[in-house]
Amino acid sequence: MAPPLPPPPPAGAAPSWWQHALVVVFLVATAASLGKETAPGRAVRTLTGPPERALGIWQSWGMFGPNPPLGTSWLRVAGAAPDGSPVAVAPLVGPLPATGLRGLYERPVKLERSMLDGTKTALRTSFAKWRCRQAAAAGRPLARVSLAKETFRTVSPAKRQQQPPPAGAVKWTDFETVFCPRGPAAAP
Repeated sequence: MAPPLPPPPPAGAAPSWWQHALVVVFLVATAASLGKETAPGRAVRTLTGPPERALGIWQSWGMFGPNPPLGTSWLRVAGAAPDGSPVAVAPLVGPLPATGLRGLYERPVKLERSMLDGTKTALRTSFAKWRCRQAAAAGRPLARVSLAKETFRTVSPAKRQQQPPPAGAVKWTDFETVFCPRGPAAAP
């Protein structure tokens, strides 16, 4: 027969020394994160980086404040037929609708937003090749697909008070041009 289990600690039992130490480490990590712009905060932060990441307090909330983004970006896709004439190629989602709102979470929106990151070359290339395969399967083969990011800069609130309000600037960032395969290999 197995020995009986020890009785549970009483309800008001004091925490052990290591529990106190853990709470102190987390409090120091939180204080260092809050004081990251000060010299002591930067010094302490070199030691408290791992606990901050474990707590999830080492984050950037640029979407909310103190300065929200001042622009909206979307993917622009352009195709060219084998004779060089331009062909309209739809992005996954495209610009925001006139209401400025989309529905709840939509996976194509996340994919397209990821393609706007300049480092996501493989994702954009795969998307362009997919559009090449779709066009070939529909009997309208493409010679190439070009991708670019279009950014509409939002006018600051102070400038919006001017009459008439100035228009926001549009900036283009060209990404890749993917050449589509020709012939039977182009079919899916």
